Amino acid sequence: MKEKIAVAFSVVLLAVVLLSLAVYFLSEPAAKVPVFIPLVALLVVAGAGFMIWKRVKAAKAGLKFKDEMERKISNKAGYYSFIATIYFCLAIAWFSDYLPSIGITGFEPRHAAELVILFSGLVFVISYLILDRIGPGE
Repeated sequence: MKEKIAVAFSVVLLAVVLLSLAVYFLSEPAAKVPVFIPLVALLVVAGAGFMIWKRVKAAKAGLKFKDEMERKISNKAGYYSFIATIYFCLAIAWFSDYLPSIGITGFEPRHAAELVILFSGLVFVISYLILDRIGPGE
């Protein structure tokens, strides 16, 4: 029962995120957003959708979603995402002063925060999908 409630909540949350992304990117200020940001956001949401689909499949079969293998995969993907995000933050801090010289103007701290959040989610989703395919190893 607890697993079914978690699955239902995950599906509702995914629908709300998709709806909010659609509202945001169809609004007027979104015209200024570079095209790669919605693509990365949709890729992260698609990865979350895959994880929810696996959870729905496990719930229908009457299995627990968080078995030992799933925990190892999630922990390892989170570790890779954490390490990559630290280096990405360092790269942003290092190169943000040089952005105007290559023609990128108006880079604000909120842009850096948005990029870090999207990058972290993207690395987690890619790592999770790869580890789900090949296994977590030792």
